[in-house]
Amino acid sequence: MKFGVLGTGIVGRTLATKLAECNHEVMLGTRDVTTTLARTQLDVWSNLPFHEWKEQHSEIQLGTFAQTAAHGEILLNATAGNVSLEVLQTMSIDDLNGKTLIDTANPLDFSHGFPPSLSFHG
Repeated sequence: MKFGVLGTGIVGRTLATKLAECNHEVMLGTRDVTTTLARTQLDVWSNLPFHEWKEQHSEIQLGTFAQTAAHGEILLNATAGNVSLEVLQTMSIDDLNGKTLIDTANPLDFSHGFPPSLSFHG
């Protein structure tokens, strides 16, 4: 089965890794492929920079959010919850129509440091 995982953070990477281990065809989605691959810093949880992780998981494809939506038969939203709607709006309705979307996003607010709180917009 083809899965599209929206988001390249630790949740997206973990989901993509497990799906690939189960022999599914997986694409991770990001806003900008070049920028994502160019990251050299550890993330806030000290996870590998994306390009290093990607070298270890060459079977997992990387594309834009729109390419990932077109690719997946099932989509998983692993973006930051406070940008999930914005991300979904970058995709064609034709690429979303009839597909299952599993939402794992949480709207975390790091503006007051760690640990984050939940961010709610009314």
